[in-house]
Amino acid sequence: MTYEKIHEKSPNGYLFFASPCAAGKVCCSSKCPDGYILVITKVKGTPLGPRWTETSLKNKGFIYNQVQSAIKVLRAIGIAWADPSTHNILFHEGEHKPSVSVIDFELIQLCDEDVPIQPEMIFIFGQDAVQHSESSRYSGG
Repeated sequence: MTYEKIHEKSPNGYLFFASPCAAGKVCCSSKCPDGYILVITKVKGTPLGPRWTETSLKNKGFIYNQVQSAIKVLRAIGIAWADPSTHNILFHEGEHKPSVSVIDFELIQLCDEDVPIQPEMIFIFGQDAVQHSESSRYSGG
């Protein structure tokens, strides 16, 4: 549901989300007769979690801004990300340009657009980083 709504909002996609390729219902087994499959594009990167402390301040700012933009898109389609974590953020430090992909929306909650994004941002980056984000540059640790 989430990827489909993201695709409806912007058919050309977003740089920070994988794009859906195919989706549909499947019959898995007699014990699990109804299922759903989603195939998304492969994106570059590794989970941010173990890399965050070694990431440069410049890249931290880029990552923070990309994740913030992604959460704003989720909010615009009425979704709160219920299990945000650095392992659901893939970071690729490319030769010319880094990239961030926000993945795994298995646990979501429907919400209004005006619900603040701070809970997800605090869970991912910590209170200090979110408090410092009022300036135009990331200054968290």
